[in-house]
Amino acid sequence: MSETFLWVLLAILTILCSSFPAQTSAQFPTECFSVENFNNRTCCPVPTSSGAADSCGADLGRGQCEFIPSNDGDYQPHFPFIEQDDRARWPSKFFKYGCKCNFPFGGADCGDCVFGYYGLECEEKKSIIRRNLKDPAYPDLWPKLKSYLIWSRGNSSENSVLDTSPSNFTRTEDGILIPEFTTPSIYNYFVWIHTYGSQLEYVNSTFKFAFIEFNHLGPASFPWHKKLVLEFERALQKLSGDYDFAIPYWNWMAPEDGQCDICDDYYFGETADMETGELSDGAFMSNWSTICYCADAVTNYLYCNASVECNRNIIRTPGNMHGYPRLPLREHWGFALKLTVYDNPPYNQYANCSFRNIYAGGGDCETGLGLGDITLNPVFSLHGAVHWYLGGTMSTVPKSANDPIFWVHHSNVDRLFEQWVRIQGVTEAWFPASGASLGHNRDNYLVPWFPVITNGEMFQTISNFGIEYDNMDANGMTSDLDWYATDNVGYCEDVVRWSEWPF
Repeated sequence: MSETFLWVLLAILTILCSSFPAQTSAQFPTECFSVENFNNRTCCPVPTSSGAADSCGADLGRGQCEFIPSNDGDYQPHFPFIEQDDRARWPSKFFKYGCKCNFPFGGADCGDCVFGYYGLECEEKKSIIRRNLKDPAYPDLWPKLKSYLIWSRGNSSENSVLDTSPSNFTRTEDGILIPEFTTPSIYNYFVWIHTYGSQLEYVNSTFKFAFIEFNHLGPASFPWHKKLVLEFERALQKLSGDYDFAIPYWNWMAPEDGQCDICDDYYFGETADMETGELSDGAFMSNWSTICYCADAVTNYLYCNASVECNRNIIRTPGNMHGYPRLPLREHWGFALKLTVYDNPPYNQYANCSFRNIYAGGGDCETGLGLGDITLNPVFSLHGAVHWYLGGTMSTVPKSANDPIFWVHHSNVDRLFEQWVRIQGVTEAWFPASGASLGHNRDNYLVPWFPVITNGEMFQTISNFGIEYDNMDANGMTSDLDWYATDNVGYCEDVVRWSEWPF
């Protein structure tokens, strides 16, 4: 009997026998959803798990309840419906007071620690290492991740309550606004969070502003997803009690044939029918239902109700999407890696010579030109090309976190982003201060995270969040960068850039 099999068996038995509640950083803590709290717009819970008696653990010096400053930023005239989107001016439609935690305490009630710190009093500072999922020196990486993923679907996110309505809330006779909420599983909580941030605007039942969203197609893309992976990683640590666990990465530039090397039944499942995308019965998630992926949610872009599981399983069609027969080339990453500007006006898919746009998928990896309106020109590079190469659930980007391959993909996205940060010496000042879309300026809050955090605060080396990547030195160099050239990009610096919105 192999050591790996014994480890998996032990993990499964632990899962089945465990009785302690799983918790994760919530959008809003459950105790904040009361008429009184909504009446005064206050979400300052007591961190009872830390032994505190006062809101935010003030009696223990962990934090204090404070007014949340507005960071309206530069909304620009292209989005006139600020008051009709619950995510605009986040989180003022829900709460205007929240906990301000004293370092190194964190969480919505200051009962947790900031990333990189552990212990009841957050006294232990340490870094964990994200490793290559297929590294033969660490055969337990996949069995652990697989077990924790399964476990996260079976445990409720007890501290997370999610608004499930688009913009119509229940109101008491006194006019107090109370959103609907539900308590999904830990896994589905994060699927919902990703969908809520990605949800396309549907003001007046039109698609006029369909691509005004909060976690793609703009400067916030990478800090937002960095936060998402860190939060999910922390949730799996708490769930398992394994505080050395880190989400491994899938190096999708490694396969010489450009094909998915983890799309088999040992890892994330083989595709049994390339037409329908149905996974093999041997795939561990072949019968996983999805949320936010029901027919109406996909076709009409309605807000997702996290309490409703769709009659639709995860599907995947690697290499079968038109125009995406293979995974990205490392030469394309080499082009992006040499760019010396994070983003350029108009800070969307039209941006030229923009590292953000090219790496996210909206720029040409040979010319540096923005590819333009993806509704008219569905061509993607690098990060976006991986989503489209995999097809199925992953290619429906707002809903893509339903497929667990999403997490190892985005662990690798964070790895490559960190490489660029270290090689170029990136600082917070590189992030656009104004001129971008809603939620995408430097001091805008990431939607829908609570307690609030700005793009600028997340736009820093991942080392500051207690994460390191294997095989990467302090300057961002790795042993597989022997092909990397240090010459300048050249042509990209000479292209004409958009100076204003092209529509």
